[in-house]
Amino acid sequence: MTMGTRSTLPTGIQTFRHVREGGYRYVDKTPFALEVCNGDKHLFLSRPRRFGKSLLVDMLADFYEGREELFRGLAIHDQRDWTKRHPVLRLDFGGGNLANPDTLREAANAELDVFGADADVDVPYRAPDLRLRYLLRAAHQKAKRPVVVLVDEYDKPILDALDDPEIADANRRFLRGLYGAIKAGDRHIEKSFVTGVSRFSKTGLFSVANQFTDITFDPRYNAVCGFTQAEFDRTFAPELELFDRGEVRRWYNGYSWDGDPKAETVYNPYDVLKLFSDAKGRFRNYWYETGTPLFLVDELSKHPPLDLARLDGLWADQEALSAFDIERVEPAALLFQTGYLTVKAERSGAGDTEYRLGYPNEEVHRSVGRVLMSRIEPSEEARSALAAGLEKAVAAGDAAGLEETLRMLYAGRAHQQMRHIDRYEGTYSQFADILATATRLDSRCEESTAQGRADLFLTDGNNAFLLEYKMADEAGRVTAVAAIAQIVEKGYALKHLPEYGSRLHLAGVVMGPETRNIQDFAAGSAVELVRAYERNGRRLNDGIPR
Repeated sequence: MTMGTRSTLPTGIQTFRHVREGGYRYVDKTPFALEVCNGDKHLFLSRPRRFGKSLLVDMLADFYEGREELFRGLAIHDQRDWTKRHPVLRLDFGGGNLANPDTLREAANAELDVFGADADVDVPYRAPDLRLRYLLRAAHQKAKRPVVVLVDEYDKPILDALDDPEIADANRRFLRGLYGAIKAGDRHIEKSFVTGVSRFSKTGLFSVANQFTDITFDPRYNAVCGFTQAEFDRTFAPELELFDRGEVRRWYNGYSWDGDPKAETVYNPYDVLKLFSDAKGRFRNYWYETGTPLFLVDELSKHPPLDLARLDGLWADQEALSAFDIERVEPAALLFQTGYLTVKAERSGAGDTEYRLGYPNEEVHRSVGRVLMSRIEPSEEARSALAAGLEKAVAAGDAAGLEETLRMLYAGRAHQQMRHIDRYEGTYSQFADILATATRLDSRCEESTAQGRADLFLTDGNNAFLLEYKMADEAGRVTAVAAIAQIVEKGYALKHLPEYGSRLHLAGVVMGPETRNIQDFAAGSAVELVRAYERNGRRLNDGIPR
């Protein structure tokens, strides 16, 4: 597959001027500059890494500096008085490793040096917080217009040091003083706009006076970063002619910070640009491979894998999702703020708003699965063997091979991984789903249908299995046949029969609470089972092959 227009794709470019002057394609986000301009004075926006925050901040800098030539032909051009130019102070902490407090201080001073030179202001101080306060006042007086302060990746110096709490706390205290200077210089500021991954509640940025308005969940800014479907179709029409649009959407769309189920979701910009830049047009976990911060893996390693697996579908309030402290990092907030969970729905009551979280798309589903699988099975050799066994069984439509692989998967789990939750059938379907993410299979856990949720669907694109899990009871009344009967009775198979026909297999899996492994297993052709169900008066008997 050849991408004839790759030269105009702005892959990796975070400078607005470079995009515009270089003739690269640009998804027009300039209307959000007016939203920022007309919004509250101090704004904070949280979005995951590699989601377009830096390009947004750079566009805002050119907007406030009045660089009219860069906005010709864009939506905002005729709605702005370009003679109103403001001094713009930028603090960008996105580059390099700033875990060392001395390096952080030098980086801050370097940014202030640039602003001082641009504003033609000499500063008599070297302490960054004092320099910042002085610069705001002096630049305002000299330009006769208040300063615009733009801070990109404000939290990276803390996130880089999470593995060393003392350094993280030192960086937090340094940033508290620096951002405190923004508050102190309020009379000299036109607008301040801060971006980051996390919302540390104790940095000083969001404490005491609550100076910054958090627009992370504001519906007006849902698509401020990322590409809507309309933007995507319009801007990348040449590339989309070479792809299955449904697959591109399934892999890379699905992000939302708006609880309205009718709200438009957005694509991850980095993913689609990498996909279109790939000479072979391969669907891969591009964002996970380059955008997963080390602190994420480190923090997730401190939590039980099954607890993490159940986060898909979790309800959490806005405060819980916004909180992020060095002393206590909650998995839900961590995965949400880093982009591994997104908002699927919301509900309000008693003055609080809660959000239902879920994996946004196939790439994230597979990426989280990688992290979880490494926690479930530390041995890379064992992981590879299990993944190969599962993929081979599904591809061959081999029910016996599928049962054998699942038995091996459950037999190898540590006792502590199952403790307290081994009587929950969803535990075991989640394990199988997590394993499937290490393969080339398409897996869907808790797949929605008109009659309910099917436990697990697995396919290689040719053969497919639909599995229903049950926990055994003491009387032995719960059987694998009964589990299959539920699939048929509730019509779970009807969703896939038109596509797979005789290549769709139904399987019932009964787990023993004491053995924590398969106690009863049965499988058969979906076509034959549905026919038998209709023929036998809408019931199944024990004639299902085992």
